[in-house]
Amino acid sequence: MKQSIYPIEPWSVTETAFNMEDNYRNETIFSLSNGYIGTRGTLEEGYAFKTDQGLEGNFINGFYESGQIRYGEWNFGFPEYNQTPLNLPNLKTTRIYLDGEWFDMRTGLVEDYKRTLNMHDGLITRSLVWTSPGGSRVRIETARFVSFVMKNIMATRIKITPLDFTGEIRLQSILDADVENHTCVSNPLVDYGSFGRTLNPDETSAADDMLFYAGHTTNSGLKMACGSLHKVTGPRSLGQKDNPTPLNI
Repeated sequence: MKQSIYPIEPWSVTETAFNMEDNYRNETIFSLSNGYIGTRGTLEEGYAFKTDQGLEGNFINGFYESGQIRYGEWNFGFPEYNQTPLNLPNLKTTRIYLDGEWFDMRTGLVEDYKRTLNMHDGLITRSLVWTSPGGSRVRIETARFVSFVMKNIMATRIKITPLDFTGEIRLQSILDADVENHTCVSNPLVDYGSFGRTLNPDETSAADDMLFYAGHTTNSGLKMACGSLHKVTGPRSLGQKDNPTPLNI
């Protein structure tokens, strides 16, 4: 009998350890969608993985680029044009720094790791204890969902609790608009989708607690816009060991 990849649970899929060799698969398993917005289960830290290790992806239903399909040998009845859903700007990345040390699970020590996709509630949660290479120890908890009530909304909560750390906690929220579609080298067609960057920026801004992007496609003429708002709660100083109040974003 084959052993299951994940523990068998009602309504849930749980990853109990972070392994780089399983990351690409788990990004697919931990995807979220409400039928309008779809997003791959990439991690909030925004790792720059190689294409065989991880792949960022954010999509809107019905937003596509069109183009002419090239064939090595064309035959009657072959479609002449494609319509390809486009990978859109990524607003999920929020980097965490402890006195300048970037939270990176590939360094330091990770303990009590657990990431769960709750298919009943449409919620992804992750919790772990991280000790940085410099010895700073914190508990990090995240939650992500896409709304069924408001189809345009995706939300993330990040909770940081110092365990053995005194110093500055800094959060860096990122809007990555340098995105493109990835294509499979094994596909027998010369063209089967949009290659390179076909989404062109019209406006980008970062002011106060908001990031904003607006752009248009090269051929289909479709336009889109996205943005993120931030709310931070917690004490102004988290450097006291007798005050373990968590920081939330």
